[in-house]
Amino acid sequence: MATSATISREATLALHVEHTGGRSVLTRCSGHVPLASRILPAAPGRVRVALVQTAASILSGDRIAIEVDIGPGAALELTTTSATVAYPAQSQASQSLACNVGAGGRFAWLPEPLVLAEGCDLSTRIEIQLATDAVALAREFVVLGRHGESPGRCESVLSCELDGVPLLRDSIVIDPSTCGSRLQLDGARAFVSLALLGRRRRATPLPGELDLAGLGHVCRALGRDAATVSRRLAAVEPLYAAELWRAAVASTAPLTTETLAAAVLSSGLAGRRID
Repeated sequence: MATSATISREATLALHVEHTGGRSVLTRCSGHVPLASRILPAAPGRVRVALVQTAASILSGDRIAIEVDIGPGAALELTTTSATVAYPAQSQASQSLACNVGAGGRFAWLPEPLVLAEGCDLSTRIEIQLATDAVALAREFVVLGRHGESPGRCESVLSCELDGVPLLRDSIVIDPSTCGSRLQLDGARAFVSLALLGRRRRATPLPGELDLAGLGHVCRALGRDAATVSRRLAAVEPLYAAELWRAAVASTAPLTTETLAAAVLSSGLAGRRID
């Protein structure tokens, strides 16, 4: 007989954002367990939404899907209110994010860290479809185990297409039971991967930054703990965020110091010390 620890829980949260009346508007939202959405204050021209946990997750066997549709010219920043823990599992759990961004749209996926508790088995997938002149920013911040723990198993896939053409296919596997992990941790307890997709910076390359063959960059950092990785992230993310929102502003209005400052403030990283 199946126990509660092995019963799969399937849930979908769907968001739809449109550009209307000169601003971005959340026109549809459905789903509330184990995640619900809350609208936060945002810079002009965009919607900022936080995902709030309404039930314990990610548990054994969970199947959690987030579906996002952003209309032409609309802009959405999606975040979470707290870290997500992947708990010990008897069967694999999964969490997916699928986002379609219309022409000229902007999307930022900036969740708080994912903590891989010892014994977890998690599959995550991020799929982003960008139309012409659309740009996205995606952050993956992973902490390898709770205090004093070894990490569980996790396979993460990030894929993006621009105008129907593959822009990025990225896969990271963490598996303490084998030596064949595709991520060489070298003793690190946390890592972050930040991808700017559909836009290329005209600037000196950053440490850990890789240029894509198409329009975009991926920047990665490893650290002995989450605080170390956060400091490294703070040196890069405001630059990527400013580039993302600069592109959005340029398509609708002249760029000003105030609009760039608003972009950095909304990223949640303004005022952090950069080492």
